[in-house]
Amino acid sequence: MLTVFADRAGRLWRVAEVCARCAAATSGCRVLDTAAAPSHSKPEVASVAGGRRGVPAAAAVFSAPGPSSTAGAVPAARGHTGSEKTARRVGRSGKIAQRIVPPHLKPDDLRTELIELGDAYRAYQKREEPDLVLLAALHERKAHAFQRWAEVTGDGSLWSEAKRAEQAAQTTRVMHAHRVARLPAVLR
Repeated sequence: MLTVFADRAGRLWRVAEVCARCAAATSGCRVLDTAAAPSHSKPEVASVAGGRRGVPAAAAVFSAPGPSSTAGAVPAARGHTGSEKTARRVGRSGKIAQRIVPPHLKPDDLRTELIELGDAYRAYQKREEPDLVLLAALHERKAHAFQRWAEVTGDGSLWSEAKRAEQAAQTTRVMHAHRVARLPAVLR
């Protein structure tokens, strides 16, 4: 299949020749043309093509045609079919610390932890009152998750983010200790 798709930001468009499964798995992918299944007979010859006789008829033939059991049947792109719950579970993506968690990040438990952690931070921001113990725990979880993410991908900026999260957890614990020390004994 000849396809076109954009990067996550929508700035860079790519044209690629991919199989039907890859086209279905690529979000935002649009199929431009589908190669016909190869025939083992002689190619048809157009009687007149551009004023010349004997020129093969125009057909979509891509670089590596092979036998295709799904000729003509193009699976729909993920997220457009099936239940909403299934779409969220398989290849779910999210954001944490202004970073997009890749939908196919492995191991799956790391991807799930990062997405849930991003959701937990957003839920914390909506709270009426600050809970410094909870915030310190979130920072600690973030530090561990970003360390694992850095190990998996080898991205140095993730290591830096993990270190910052560790420092934020320590600072938040100190803030909590000062806050509790200043409260009257009746309120503790």
